[in-house]
Amino acid sequence: MRVTARDIARKCETSLSAVSRAFRADASISPELRQRILDEATKSGYQPPARRARSKTRTFSIAVIIGEIENPFNALALMQFSARSAVLGWDMTTFVIPPSGRLDATMEQVLAADLDVVVLASVELSSELAKVCRERALPVIYFNRIQTDANMVAVCTDNYGGGRLAAERLVTLGCRTLSFVGGRAETSTHLERRRGFLDALAAQGRSLAYDEVGNFDYDTARVIGETHFSKPTRPDGIFCANDNMAFALVDAADAAGLEPGKSVFIIGYDDVPMASWNRYQLTTVSQQVEQMVEDTIKLIPQAVENTAPGGVIKVVPSKLIIRQSG
Repeated sequence: MRVTARDIARKCETSLSAVSRAFRADASISPELRQRILDEATKSGYQPPARRARSKTRTFSIAVIIGEIENPFNALALMQFSARSAVLGWDMTTFVIPPSGRLDATMEQVLAADLDVVVLASVELSSELAKVCRERALPVIYFNRIQTDANMVAVCTDNYGGGRLAAERLVTLGCRTLSFVGGRAETSTHLERRRGFLDALAAQGRSLAYDEVGNFDYDTARVIGETHFSKPTRPDGIFCANDNMAFALVDAADAAGLEPGKSVFIIGYDDVPMASWNRYQLTTVSQQVEQMVEDTIKLIPQAVENTAPGGVIKVVPSKLIIRQSG
């Protein structure tokens, strides 16, 4: 039997108008009563009428919250979400987390919008964002990130498997002095890609000579590359946790008079369009972003209707794309 606003009002010992106001960010209602109503709505599976109406017509209003828009993969993912939303006739709003990482202003805008679901795409503070959204009975789907969360619904690539593919390729090429240039140490993408890389090296009796943190950033990785290539025992095989950093390593190798694919082998991760440019011809692990976005789109109706099973992670297989650099 469908739960109604009257049921929520009765359980919370309040009025029907209070239940309605609880789902509008700009409405006047005490924080304590709003939270009690939203908690009961989440527990009972209640949806306000506007959200139910859109659910029946399969027309949704989604927000994609993204960080590091300068990262080519994030920009590519955003384009894919926009394209698919347009085809489906869905309303899509984009929120970009500023470099400072401050959430207050962004969350005020998110909560003031009339949304059905929030997609957290590569957002560093995603656990905090998800908590705030769920407190407002707003479904959340993680994209390209996972958290320690029993109720999490997420879509990501096989980061561990991708790390293994990179290691196996470098070993096959005969590399002996190996380097890993990672992202930010606390992110799931960094941790899983690094773990897969190390495990595959260990299986081949190899280990890392250099273990660096590049923060997924071109400039930081460029400095790492310049340092690498000035060493007497410079690495001959390098795996970067994203393409953005791999581009920096290719540029640093070129500046040092080394030829990627001959003097040094460099592998990235993402397979963004720049990876195929003649300037880079980057061997990389593809995240298959179109499939990741499509899997996320398929989860949205379930999330809105509260039928998406909690604790489910859709994992898209990684694929090694071999080009000149490695």
